[in-house]
Amino acid sequence: MSQSCATGCSDCFRTLADRTRLKILRAVQRHPANVAEITEAMNVTQPTVSYHLKLLEGLGMLVKEKRGREMYYAFNPQYPCKNCGVFSAPIKI
Repeated sequence: MSQSCATGCSDCFRTLADRTRLKILRAVQRHPANVAEITEAMNVTQPTVSYHLKLLEGLGMLVKEKRGREMYYAFNPQYPCKNCGVFSAPIKI
């Protein structure tokens, strides 16, 4: 495993170590959702959801699409870190 791949995988696992981020990924893996839908489903505050969405999007795990005045987030099937196969297994919480 190259150094850049090892760094990428450690960032990925560090990101996935947070229960809130795992719940968000699981929620948007099924269908795109907006911040309000994710907030309601997870029973956490909107700023918490927004923070984690920004982080997940920044790492390339999520993509967003503007629909009218709202942003919808979905799991990025083209996520660049495919070396370890972490997303080939179902996400269980």
